[in-house]
Amino acid sequence: MAMNGIRYRGIHSREFGLVTQTRTRPAAPNARLIQETVPYRDGSLDYSEQGGRLYYDEKLVEIEFTAIRRNLTETNSLISQVAKWLCGGWGDLIFDDMPLVVWRAKPVDVSSISIMLYRAGRFTVQFRCRPFNTLIYDTLGAVLDSDVPLDSDIPLDWGADNIYSLPTVGEYTFSHYNPGDVNAAPQIVIIGDTDSSTHMIEVLINGEGFTLKLPSGISLSGGQSVTVDCEECMVTKGGLDITEYLVSSDTNIPTFPEFLPGDNVICVNTQITGEMQIKYNVPYFFGANNTGGIDNG
Repeated sequence: MAMNGIRYRGIHSREFGLVTQTRTRPAAPNARLIQETVPYRDGSLDYSEQGGRLYYDEKLVEIEFTAIRRNLTETNSLISQVAKWLCGGWGDLIFDDMPLVVWRAKPVDVSSISIMLYRAGRFTVQFRCRPFNTLIYDTLGAVLDSDVPLDSDIPLDWGADNIYSLPTVGEYTFSHYNPGDVNAAPQIVIIGDTDSSTHMIEVLINGEGFTLKLPSGISLSGGQSVTVDCEECMVTKGGLDITEYLVSSDTNIPTFPEFLPGDNVICVNTQITGEMQIKYNVPYFFGANNTGGIDNG
């Protein structure tokens, strides 16, 4: 059981004078099982990978907090502060012993905090967590002046190789390495240059992808950009939804590709000159190592 503190929604547990002890911290989510039994047949039919890959359930983390207060007035004040801190929707949970890994978490129930504090000076909170943890920095690199631990495996140029130049009209083939444990749905940001006056680009990741055909009234010249969000299944430009201009290569149904773990091939056929950026938070079952660093393959 770990005795480190946590940071949740940008606030550290020490700010409330809490001693934190992790009770449960799953190493990986459970794969979702989709199966059916058939009469007069042994075993069952497993459809878990019919969507092209396994899908996973959320994880449950349990953390115990201890706080000693001199009287009920101080205890009630602490309850008010902690309730304000924990109540609400999803937030980023970061453990002190995994400073570069984000657990996307939401408290299950905080209604019994007051009873537990009154009785024992401690309380336990369960957090529902998304199936995958992510590196605190996305694939475009760490923010300038970020607090990166000295023993981290993050290279100084992390993110630089996820920006691809499209200097001329034509076809390009790029390689991309996903250091995560599972498929990653990226944001594909296409930025036009000063002279970019045409409006079509086809992007295929491992043979699957889309064609973006913009009407003449929507320009990417002068450094304007459009974002294809493969997780939210939408396309935006300047905050406006322009998904209607995205089609797949073979049908009228858009295809939003994912990066497989490891090496991937990106094929681009473009009339838009400029650059293409690949942005996502690397997904892990738990973390790449003890600091949440990355494995560059």
